[in-house]
Amino acid sequence: MDSKNHRDFILILLILLPPIKDKTLVDWINESNQNLISNKINIKLQVNSSNSDIKISELFGNDLNSQDVFPFYYGTIHLLKAIL
Repeated sequence: MDSKNHRDFILILLILLPPIKDKTLVDWINESNQNLISNKINIKLQVNSSNSDIKISELFGNDLNSQDVFPFYYGTIHLLKAIL
């Protein structure tokens, strides 16, 4: 797969992933898998079921940028490019 096709495929995957608002991890994974199957994409997301009945917002709360959580600033590659 060339880089253009690869980028297009990644974009399609991202578009197919559902919003995470007010969803548990297991519900989000099940909905994601339904979207992938219905669009004939042969990828299956999996998680240990004993660890998946938790709201995604509880996993990735509002404090991702907190110095207590990370000793660095959590950002994107674009932030790094801007700094360099």
